[in-house]
Amino acid sequence: MKIARIGIFFFSLPFASFGTGFFIFLVYPELSDWIDTNSWQPVQASLVAVKLETNSSSDSTTYKATATYQYFYNGQGYTNNRVALSTEADNIGSFQEDIGRQLEQSYQQKHPIQVWVNPENPQDAVINREMRWGLLSIKMIFVVAFGGIGFVLMYAAVTSKPGNKQQTIQQVSDPQPWLTKKDWASPVIRSGAKKSVWMMWGFAIFWNAFSILAATKIPEVLQKGEYGILVILLFNLVGLGLLVFAIVKTLEWRRFGTTPLTMDPHPGAIGGHVGGEIDVKLPYQSERKFKVTLSNIHSYVSGSGKNRSRHEKVKWQDMAMVNGVPSLQGTRLSFRFDVPDGLRASEEHSDSYNKWNLGIEADLPGVDLNRQFEIPVFQTSEKSRFIDDSHSATDSDVMVQDLPVQIQQEHGKTELNYPPGRTKGMAIGLSAIGSIFLGIGIFLGYKYWTDSNPEVILFIMGSLFFLVGLLLDVGGIYTLINALEVTIDISGVKTVRKVLGIPLFQRKVGRNQLRDIQIKRGAQAGNTVFYSIFLITMDNRRIKIGESFVGSSTAEQVAAQIKHWLDLR
Repeated sequence: MKIARIGIFFFSLPFASFGTGFFIFLVYPELSDWIDTNSWQPVQASLVAVKLETNSSSDSTTYKATATYQYFYNGQGYTNNRVALSTEADNIGSFQEDIGRQLEQSYQQKHPIQVWVNPENPQDAVINREMRWGLLSIKMIFVVAFGGIGFVLMYAAVTSKPGNKQQTIQQVSDPQPWLTKKDWASPVIRSGAKKSVWMMWGFAIFWNAFSILAATKIPEVLQKGEYGILVILLFNLVGLGLLVFAIVKTLEWRRFGTTPLTMDPHPGAIGGHVGGEIDVKLPYQSERKFKVTLSNIHSYVSGSGKNRSRHEKVKWQDMAMVNGVPSLQGTRLSFRFDVPDGLRASEEHSDSYNKWNLGIEADLPGVDLNRQFEIPVFQTSEKSRFIDDSHSATDSDVMVQDLPVQIQQEHGKTELNYPPGRTKGMAIGLSAIGSIFLGIGIFLGYKYWTDSNPEVILFIMGSLFFLVGLLLDVGGIYTLINALEVTIDISGVKTVRKVLGIPLFQRKVGRNQLRDIQIKRGAQAGNTVFYSIFLITMDNRRIKIGESFVGSSTAEQVAAQIKHWLDLR
């Protein structure tokens, strides 16, 4: 292990320790106390002293309600000073100020207050036993953010291989910069499947350890009719999903192994070809097809401090459905993509960089095949030497796939029908995420309206989650049920957008008003990009006549056919 990797490992330890310690010492005890206090007994107590402590700094002011009270339980007197489940000062909502004013009023008027006493240990008592969900949510952000960063960095330090990364300046001065990176020096590129398996297991174990610990007393609390505890099941559900995904990735690795990719040309060429062969440990079947996807991706970090997050935006994408041929390993796949000029080359990993991914997928009995390769692609304009035109993504035999459009021609008229449900995956994904947001919003709203001392942050967060969830659900439903109908005849082009068969709006343009056809990158679902086709009018208006095409080659083929029908030069 090199010094740099050792340094990263020890740099990650404070983050991982902070996240873990924050959960063990601040989050879990509060959850455990909230569960335990549901069985405590109400008792009247007399206030001895009350004070609302204020601590001001240059950027914030925090409050803490303090009180000393005396009570009797089973004939014996006790003194306590615990006010709420959380014992720290804070400024989340007005909880501390509200309860401080209430206690001061009771103290001045010498009114008794109600406290909750532990029948098993009467020395334990608390005035307010309600869970402050807004404060708990903020604490969980620290747990996930710091713990996640720490364990990811720790994993990277342990599993990274020496020589994987070189200085970015070499890409400027070196005519063959891909040779300076160990994983790219050879035409044989290996996927990151093994590393992703270990990463998934580490994250799944980390998440489930905490979520299971927090859920140990759910059955006990449910028997008492306290259903708020069910929010913890969301964490358990996510943990179960992570565990299932880790198992699936492990089974996939054991079944298919490394599936090395041999590039031709090496490296892939902007303005030329990206092609190669992949050997898969799978018995050959002539009818079996594999989806190969090439993506040019911009990976970047947005936000600052604890709000930093990484995003990926696909700038260009093409896809081919490929038939395999028999090989010593089982099945060999050959493919080739024509890559246009103007795209960015592979870059060194940083806060903002460009990369090229090649994915291979197949739906199979048992575990599906899914491999992802980060490959070198540079501005060389090289062509494939061994992968011929029959394996090009623009070849009709290679592009055998379900198009999102149904085409009918009769009596000089062409109809293109884009039916409902053509992008089910995107619709289901939007609706699923929207439903989760809606559920969280409804739960937070329920807690706000039912808590005796509601915090404003619960209302704000609940409203935001509810509105975002509602928008996502509406978007998912619209994506699922809308249709686009395009009619091309001697007079021109007519488009009609429908929902559940009901026309929403339509557009019509004459042939003499048309100037060109344009292909545009559309929506992105995960790492899949959908392309749209537009007609450009003489006055530069755009009219959509095609959508939901996966892969630029498919959209280009359909656009070329439409251009021929319209006799556009």
